[in-house]
Amino acid sequence: MILTHFLIAILLAILFTILLIPLGGHRSRREEYGAGLAFLFFFLIFLPLIWAGGLWVAPFGPMMHGVAWMPFVLVGLFVMLLLLVAIPPDRGQGEVPQTAETGRTPDREEKAVKVFGVTYIILLAGLIVLIIWHYATMR
Repeated sequence: MILTHFLIAILLAILFTILLIPLGGHRSRREEYGAGLAFLFFFLIFLPLIWAGGLWVAPFGPMMHGVAWMPFVLVGLFVMLLLLVAIPPDRGQGEVPQTAETGRTPDREEKAVKVFGVTYIILLAGLIVLIIWHYATMR
């Protein structure tokens, strides 16, 4: 059952990531980091959220290998819509300024990346605890 849950979460994370990138209008992020890194970024957000959310929402809908997969779909859809609203699309406002000495982005962007990294690690740890807790308390 764990494997089925995980496979459903992976498939849906791939699907919602493929849908999110063009719908969100995040063109400069794809160009700056490459489409593969943008895909990986959103996939790593979707996967644990869909898996944990799908486990904790009451099962309903059609079954696949003994697992109700509709909760996973609805959680993925909710997360995708939340990301579409929360992440502003690029409007072609020019490039990110760079410092002359290093050619790197300013400290503000570096701090934002660090804060996001720490926030993602905390979120991921909490989701892993929820996933383990669900399987540990299953009867």
